Amino acid sequence: MKIKLKNTPEQVALFKALASDKTAEKQEAQEALAAFLGPVIQEVIDKAPTLANFFTDMPFPKYSGPYTIPLDLYYDIKETDYVRVWSQTMAGGMPTQQTHPPVEMPFGTYTLDSAITFDKKYAAQARLDVIGKSINRMLQEVLDKQDLNAAAILLSALANASTGVAGTATKHIIRSNTKDQFVFQDLNRLFTLIKRLRSSWNGGTPESRQSRGLTTLAVSPEIIEFIRGLAYNPVNTAGTVTNIPATDSQREAIHNSVGNPNFMGVELVELNELGIGYRWNTLFDVQAGATTYPNHAGTGSAAAFDGTAEEIVIGVDEGMESLLRPVATDSERGSSFNVYPDDQFVSRQKRIGFYGEMEEGRLIVDDRALVGMIV
Repeated sequence: MKIKLKNTPEQVALFKALASDKTAEKQEAQEALAAFLGPVIQEVIDKAPTLANFFTDMPFPKYSGPYTIPLDLYYDIKETDYVRVWSQTMAGGMPTQQTHPPVEMPFGTYTLDSAITFDKKYAAQARLDVIGKSINRMLQEVLDKQDLNAAAILLSALANASTGVAGTATKHIIRSNTKDQFVFQDLNRLFTLIKRLRSSWNGGTPESRQSRGLTTLAVSPEIIEFIRGLAYNPVNTAGTVTNIPATDSQREAIHNSVGNPNFMGVELVELNELGIGYRWNTLFDVQAGATTYPNHAGTGSAAAFDGTAEEIVIGVDEGMESLLRPVATDSERGSSFNVYPDDQFVSRQKRIGFYGEMEEGRLIVDDRALVGMIV
């Protein structure tokens, strides 16, 4: 993700004004650029393919704390169990699970920020390439911090989630039927798992069956490779009859959908941070610890996740509105990410600086919206 500045007369004039020796002119240019950058950076962040964007924004006015959320609006008040909420109290903090009756629950927020500086001469020369790369650095730093906090709470909730199904504590994670394979059958099993987790308050059929189910999968490039391979590989590996090919129409649909992030009606989000040896896989390994999950078919009892030989596929029911991102909005600027001139530099330093910040939190008000598969 990056921002590219257009070489227009207006922008050239604005950047040259940043280097003006006239204090009023320089400050006016800094304020104008800062006001422009905040919403632009926010728009790019909101469109980034990250785990952070699995969360639904819940805006609130800046400086209006203490903050609370009415849980009964997000949870079926007829449920016999208490609400299980995952949250963080500080950026980078350990996500914790709290149990609450469906009432007002306070939540914490934290500030994510970044700062950039560049030499005054680049502004005087209207070096849009240098200034643009500085702005992109700010964007990337905030995006990275935001994604890490989102991944920490989401992966912790998924790794430890357990729901009573037919009187048995059921983990939200299963393994693929066959080790190192992900086929139609495995996705079909995830459909069934999430429907069992999302039964009605009395364990029966919910009234809104169509609004409950698997909507999105976060997967590694290797899992995408498996899906592409279904156009010419078997789609079933279980039972007495194996090596069953897809139908001609299915093969054609898969072949024609290369690049289209959709598989059997489920949106696919391809993340390079997933996969054996990569960032989110390793983080999930830490969060899972010694927790055991059902094993591959015919390979014995449950076993702990091994991040050096296995990878996690993350499934989300986004129709449930369980993953929430409380975010502070500045009423004057109308943006949740705001950029300000950095006034720490004196004239003789010949430096120009800006800093940006956002105040946000992360909540998972019902972990039944999350399922996973170990491949």
